[in-house]
Amino acid sequence: MKFLKGLTPSLLGLLLFLSLSIFGLGFTINGTILNPEFIRTEVEELDILALVQEFVNQPTGETQNGAGGLPKELDTAVTDTVTQLEPLLREQITAAIDLTYDYLLGKRASPDLAVILRSTILQKDFFIDIIDNLDVTFLAREILSEQLSSVQIPVQFQGYVDASYDNVVSDVKPIIKPQIEAAADSVLDYLAGVSDGFSIIIDVEQLTTSLRTALHDAVFASPPPEFALMTPELRESLFNQIFQDIAGEIQPTFEIDAASLFDTTDRVSIAGELAQAEKGLVQARQYIENFQFGYKLIAVLILLLMAGIILIHRQVRSVTRNLGAIFLGYGAFGYAVVLVGRYFANTQLPLALAGMPPSFQVWVLQLPGRLLLPMVVFSLTLLVGGVVLLVVSFVYRRSPDRASLPAI
Repeated sequence: MKFLKGLTPSLLGLLLFLSLSIFGLGFTINGTILNPEFIRTEVEELDILALVQEFVNQPTGETQNGAGGLPKELDTAVTDTVTQLEPLLREQITAAIDLTYDYLLGKRASPDLAVILRSTILQKDFFIDIIDNLDVTFLAREILSEQLSSVQIPVQFQGYVDASYDNVVSDVKPIIKPQIEAAADSVLDYLAGVSDGFSIIIDVEQLTTSLRTALHDAVFASPPPEFALMTPELRESLFNQIFQDIAGEIQPTFEIDAASLFDTTDRVSIAGELAQAEKGLVQARQYIENFQFGYKLIAVLILLLMAGIILIHRQVRSVTRNLGAIFLGYGAFGYAVVLVGRYFANTQLPLALAGMPPSFQVWVLQLPGRLLLPMVVFSLTLLVGGVVLLVVSFVYRRSPDRASLPAI
């Protein structure tokens, strides 16, 4: 019996140490990966602007000039827009994270990512804010070039047309934004995978009017030789005739569709990735439910093991010394694990991140410290608690009438 009585506290102590180890890991996961507040903080730490710049500069296929990536004008426009709207973009990303975690933590019934995207990052109001802040000069130039590409312009007028581009673009830009904003829902539904395509028909009648005004001013300010000897009336009549021929070949509308802006293979890839991500979320939710159940079970087991140790010893000095030793041992062990983890992160991560955007590297290299912070807190708390209990075990003096803990 004495052997069993001496073995039982040791066995309970070992089980308690192992349970604390498992609970410490669970405590860390709950405080970081499964904590939406932690994820929101990490989003705040991430340099979104730098990542967007890296993304838009990555080769995504062959452009008309044979170079990869987005057109320079679009690159600049996207970068400038993200710079202005970065706080709002972070807010929408945070909202998407919250809705995703609502599903993972059992607060939502469906992981519908298309709905989450459409209500946050791909929200119409957010899209309109982007368009309002977007310089559509590149798009206006594209429309003007497209409209004039099939027009037979007299050789002596080509220079005047080229010189009129900037004025025409400035006049056309204000009519483009409202028409794009009006088609926001169809574009966003496409991006979220809700629809298979979209078409924006832009009325560019203003383009013809603006081109005529700009061309007229340029021609009459510095007329070609054949105009120089004409009377003003004859000059005006000839100009009207020439421009009527040009205007007759300009289409009154310009269509922007999904195929002209996006690679169809990319669109299929987006839809497939969303579906795959939803499957992953369904599995992750099941794992999280099992994890949370086990986490609570370990917490109850720790309390039962501590109660068992108290019941066996039933003396303050023995109880505090036993629990103090376990807490101190685990605290030192847990903190040592943290130090080892930080060491390997600092030595191995830089090698693994080679070639990644510098801002992303900085963010990832700082991440292990934040991920391990709950473990540090938990380990140091138990370490300090263990020291306190051990001190109590040595300084405690029994009263004659309190030789042991009261029976329960």
